[in-house]
Amino acid sequence: MSDTYSQRQMMLSFAYLAYIGEPLVGIPSPDSTIATELENAMTSTANPTIPPIAGLWSVIWGPVSYTVPGSYFQDNMMYVAKLSDTSGPSQYAVAVRGTVSAAPLDWLLDDFDIFRMMPWPLGTSSSGAGPQISESTSIGLATLLNMVDVASQQTLFEFLSSEMAAPGISAASVCFTGHSLGATLASTLALYARQNQSSWDSNSKAAVTTVNFAGPTAGNAEFAALFDQVFDSSTSTANADCVRNSLDVVPLAWNVTTLGQVESIYLGHSIHDILPPLGTAEIIRAIVNATSAKNYTRIGNSQLLLPGDFVDSSQLPSGLNSHAWIAEAMYQHHYSYPQLLNVPSLLGLSPASSRVVKSAASGIPS
Repeated sequence: MSDTYSQRQMMLSFAYLAYIGEPLVGIPSPDSTIATELENAMTSTANPTIPPIAGLWSVIWGPVSYTVPGSYFQDNMMYVAKLSDTSGPSQYAVAVRGTVSAAPLDWLLDDFDIFRMMPWPLGTSSSGAGPQISESTSIGLATLLNMVDVASQQTLFEFLSSEMAAPGISAASVCFTGHSLGATLASTLALYARQNQSSWDSNSKAAVTTVNFAGPTAGNAEFAALFDQVFDSSTSTANADCVRNSLDVVPLAWNVTTLGQVESIYLGHSIHDILPPLGTAEIIRAIVNATSAKNYTRIGNSQLLLPGDFVDSSQLPSGLNSHAWIAEAMYQHHYSYPQLLNVPSLLGLSPASSRVVKSAASGIPS
C-alpha cells in the first residue's frame, strides 16, 4: 500500500470508478467494455490520473453487471481490484456500484423498497424481530452474491476462496467499498463476508474491512448493533469506516430521527437560507409514518462526520442548475467527497460527471 495516500482516498477511488460504464445501454453484455475502461482509468497514464491507485492496482475479478430482465439499464455492478505490490499481505478492494440514476426500476428495487423488511440471513435473536434489512438491501445483496464473473466462472466468494487457497498467500486484506447505495451494499456485503468467513477463508487469512461513503441506512437497530459488534465500529481502530459529509442528505435516510433533519440541513447558509422544494415536509412525514415501526438505525453511528462546506451556485459544476436546494444536495452527495478527501481527479471522470448531471436534472438524489 502506498505511504502517500490514505485508505479512504484509495477506496473512494474504487467506489467512484464503479460508475464507469453506467451510461452503456442497449447492449447484451457491457462487461468487457466496462473492464477496458476500468483498466485504463487505473493506469499511471490515465487522463485524468487518479494518484491514490494509478499504476498500482488491477482488476482481477469482474466487472460483473446485472440487468433486471426487461430493463434497459444496468441495475448493479461489482468488481475486485488487487494491489500489484507483493512485498506485503495481498490486498483486495471489492467495489460495488450505487444507484443507476437513469434507471427507474433500479430506484424502485434498490433504493425505495424500504417499507418491508427481511430477516438478516446470518442473524439470530432470542427475542424480538432480530436483525433485519430493507427488502431493497436484501434484493441487492442476493444479486451481488449470485453474480458470476465470465472469465473465472466464479461468484465473488468462490473467487476469494481460490485466492485465499493460492500458494504463497499467508495474509490478506479484503476491503469492501462503495458510494451511496453502493456504500449500503458494500457494508452489508462486508458483514456477510465476515460472518460467513469460514466458508471462503477457512484459515482466516483475510482481514475483512469496509470503507464506504454516503450510504443510507440498511436495516433495523438489531442489524446495526450486530454490524457494530462484528466490526467494533466504536473504537479508534475501527475496521469499518462509514464516511459521511455533514451536509449530505442521503445518509439521513431512513432513520426517522435523522430524516427530520432534511428540511433544515441547508438553513444557516453564509449568504442565505436554502429552503427545500415545496412538498418536502409532506414526503418526509409520509416516509416517517410508514417506516417508524421498522426502527431503521445507522451503522457506525459514533464515527465523526466530514465537515461539509456550502457551495454557491456560481461554483456549481455545469448541469447543476436546477432548484438551489436540489443543486446543493447533489453537490454534497456526489461532488463533495473527492474535494473533501483531496482526490479531485475523480471529478474528471466523464461517467461520474454525466451521472451527476442526469441526477440533477431528475431532481432526485441517488
